[in-house]
Amino acid sequence: MQLSNQRLTKLAVASFVLLALAIGLTLVVTKRLPLIDLPAIKLTTDAESLPDFAAYPAGPVRKQMFADYLAPLVQQANQHVLDVRQAALTLVQQGNQLGQPERQWLQQICDTYRVAVDCQANDALYDELNLRINAVPVSLALAQGAKESGWGTSRFARQGNNLFGHWCFQAGCGLVPLNRNAGADHEVAVFDSPLMAIAAYIHNINSHRAYQAMREQRLANDLNAQAMAKGLSKYSERGQAYVDEVSKMLRQNHAWSDIALTRPQL
Repeated sequence: MQLSNQRLTKLAVASFVLLALAIGLTLVVTKRLPLIDLPAIKLTTDAESLPDFAAYPAGPVRKQMFADYLAPLVQQANQHVLDVRQAALTLVQQGNQLGQPERQWLQQICDTYRVAVDCQANDALYDELNLRINAVPVSLALAQGAKESGWGTSRFARQGNNLFGHWCFQAGCGLVPLNRNAGADHEVAVFDSPLMAIAAYIHNINSHRAYQAMREQRLANDLNAQAMAKGLSKYSERGQAYVDEVSKMLRQNHAWSDIALTRPQL
């Protein structure tokens, strides 16, 4: 059967349209995914000092004032970490479709969080970032902050916003402990604000090799504070005794466990 010229023309047009659609769909599928907003890797804030918690009577009143002040700051620091986490994991999932700015940002993440695996977008990197970049339960931060700073009344808390016992090792980097052993060169770090001290604490948990077990507990137990506390034996020279004391403080202040990781979004 012979087709008319008109019929042949219609078939040719239809074939061309189908080809054009196929090419268009291919372009849509293979083009690079849209850029995402890349948050600052490190949190910054204006200088600020702790309230004078010693002005409140020791006991329930001081403890409540300490928790009421610190909890929103922990939530703020957690939100920043979770923003970084979401961006990093999204980039890794995009794989080889990343542009140069995204690759550079991801490399900074790997450097900042001391990632040991190759910083290429693959399953190994995803698993490592998923383990490292995450929030810390507010209750755990409150318990350690209270213990390390004497509910915000220690010399290092008052003079250096140091709530978590962080050390530094360059002359002049912080405050010299009055009872420092002969030959020791550590100082107690000074922070511009309590928020920066909290951010440093969370980053320490997320990046230092001493807290690998703690991060694994967090991943396996859905950010459970008591489970994570089991990984704190290297946080203090007192080892298991320190773990037991933090765990006891969490039990005694069980209401803290109801505090959300971040502030509710309005």
